[in-house]
Amino acid sequence: MSCASCALSIQTMLSAQEGVKSAVVNLAMEQVVVEYEPQLIDPARMGKVVDGIGFKLITDKSVSASDQEHTQNRRLNRLKYNTLMSVAFSIPVVLISMVFHNIPYSHWIMLVLAVPVLAIFGREFFIIAWKRAMHFSSNMDTLVALGTGTAFLYSTFNTIFPEFLRSRDFEPHVYFEAAVVIISFIPGKIF
Repeated sequence: MSCASCALSIQTMLSAQEGVKSAVVNLAMEQVVVEYEPQLIDPARMGKVVDGIGFKLITDKSVSASDQEHTQNRRLNRLKYNTLMSVAFSIPVVLISMVFHNIPYSHWIMLVLAVPVLAIFGREFFIIAWKRAMHFSSNMDTLVALGTGTAFLYSTFNTIFPEFLRSRDFEPHVYFEAAVVIISFIPGKIF
């Protein structure tokens, strides 16, 4: 969970399930306390409901504190790696777009460098946004996915078909740098 909207969505989805008496989410602790009737619903079904909106519910009571800490450390290390790699791909894109924009094939170079940032390091935004859209809801991931996805698709179109706008007396601008910088600056989620 990364925002209050995420916590509210989890709480709402769980509370709406038959057999759940109450569900209270603590965003800071990344925990949910559920009071439920075991004959009507089980933790596995609650896990599927939470998974359906892009989150993972850990219900195993046998998980020790050290296992939880190890999982959190692995998650943090993966997040650091994704952020560093995203920045590494983003720096050349920003430099090309701001300083070296007149080099040959600059749009194509930026396109090639932007693909891994969105497809690999930013994929969680798109996955969660899609899951949220299937439930007719949105959160911060939706905004990031829409903004970066639109900038990327528009820029890709202008890179592949620059004559479409030129024939209408418009310059085919690209915004790859906006897409990659947003993905790089906003910490993503790790499964």
